[in-house]
Amino acid sequence: MIALMPFLFGLTVGLVLFWGYFTLKKGGFFAIGNRIIKEAERQAKKIEQELDLKLQKEAFAAEKENEKKWQIFVRKMQKEEGRIKERERVLEKRIVLVDHRTAALEEDLRKFATHSKQLEEKKKELATQEENLISALQQLAGFDSSEAQLALFERLEKSLEVEQANRIQQSIRQSRETCESKAKQIVATAISRLSISCVSELLITPVLLPNDAVKGRIIGREGRNIRLLEQLCGVNLIMDDTPGTIVISGFDPIRKEVAKQALQKLIGDGRIHPTRIEEVVLECQEGIEKQLVSYGEEAAFEACVFSLHSDLIMLLGKLKFRTSVGQNVLKHSIEVSQLMGLMALELNLDAPLAKRIGLLHDIGKALPLGKEVSHAIAGHDFALKCGEDSKVANGIGAHHGEMESTTIEGYLVAMADALSGGRSGARSVPLEKTFTRMKQLEELSLSFEGVIAAHAVQAGKELRVIVSPSQIDDAKSIVLARNLAKKIEEKISHPGKIKITVLRQARAVSYAL
Repeated sequence: MIALMPFLFGLTVGLVLFWGYFTLKKGGFFAIGNRIIKEAERQAKKIEQELDLKLQKEAFAAEKENEKKWQIFVRKMQKEEGRIKERERVLEKRIVLVDHRTAALEEDLRKFATHSKQLEEKKKELATQEENLISALQQLAGFDSSEAQLALFERLEKSLEVEQANRIQQSIRQSRETCESKAKQIVATAISRLSISCVSELLITPVLLPNDAVKGRIIGREGRNIRLLEQLCGVNLIMDDTPGTIVISGFDPIRKEVAKQALQKLIGDGRIHPTRIEEVVLECQEGIEKQLVSYGEEAAFEACVFSLHSDLIMLLGKLKFRTSVGQNVLKHSIEVSQLMGLMALELNLDAPLAKRIGLLHDIGKALPLGKEVSHAIAGHDFALKCGEDSKVANGIGAHHGEMESTTIEGYLVAMADALSGGRSGARSVPLEKTFTRMKQLEELSLSFEGVIAAHAVQAGKELRVIVSPSQIDDAKSIVLARNLAKKIEEKISHPGKIKITVLRQARAVSYAL
């Protein structure tokens, strides 16, 4: 028993210690749980506060956005209200204007009724006077009513014939003046609305060389290269003493363009031998065909003419390389098309038809040589083959008067063609012809009696004639100018008008000794 006492004491102490530890441990866990719960509640409140703050911000932003939309809506409504009020004011003004016009119309109708009534009364008075006059005439002349009427009708018929002839002449004169004024106005309006640069085309085709050493390479051994180039391109290459230049000569402008492009490509490439020449010429020939189509399409687009046959587009492209008296034919065709369109609008005609005729009027110049017909007739036939309307074909064939025009547009094309070609600087005349014509004008003027000197100026467009005051007086000066103009028309071919000015100056000289 005594031996078990230490064991029991230790067991008791252990139990007490275990109970104390367990009790303390149990109380610590509860505290930790309480702290965790409190921390969770604090976090939940914090999250709740953040959510409340976020909701308040979102609500404030939504309220602000709604207020902004409302303000925009209010401003929009205010603008609409202003427009409605403005329309109401305009309508009120129109109503007032209509009322005024209605009142004025009613007043005019009332006056018209009054005048009509007065006119009827005057007609009755005239009828009474006519009856009295007829009775008086019958008594004076001793005619019966039928004879008097016959004599009166004969006199009235003669007087009416004279008056009718006078009125017809006056109407014809007024119509001519009106038509001439209107035609000038239409042409002036069309020309003033059309602005086109006018540059004469050069008739030669030079090719610049980087140095004269390239000439020898182009000629080749024993002239093989240059002969092959001339044979393939169908042109002549002229090499003279001009440094750094080769001139291409040929009657076909497209062949000259092929030769020019081939030379430029060979010079740029540096390889100049027969095989390379054949390759380059073939490439340039294929390329020029594509360029012709491109030029034709650009011209049709610029003139606002669409749905053209591919053959017509190719012909338009060929006109790019053709000139007429120094004027590029394609530019001339575009200008004629634009002029015709403007004049057709002024005359209330078919503007698209007029533009189409104007653009295609010179396509005959690009056709290959065949039967001996003019370019206008050839263009007419080709346009019909390409499916163009008969009005278009007729306008093409009639622009030089070789066919009778069936439409007004056919007459317009002749006018537009003359305007485009007759503008100053549009076409270049050889200097030899100009000098010859000026010399002929001066010689013809000197052949008249009393002429001291004659000077042709302005490239032969003006002739100034100086006469002797002792032989030619003022009256004879007018006659001389008229006779000289008639002689020039008979003997000298000249484009446009020539202004003739007769100068007569008398001087009195005296000396005081």
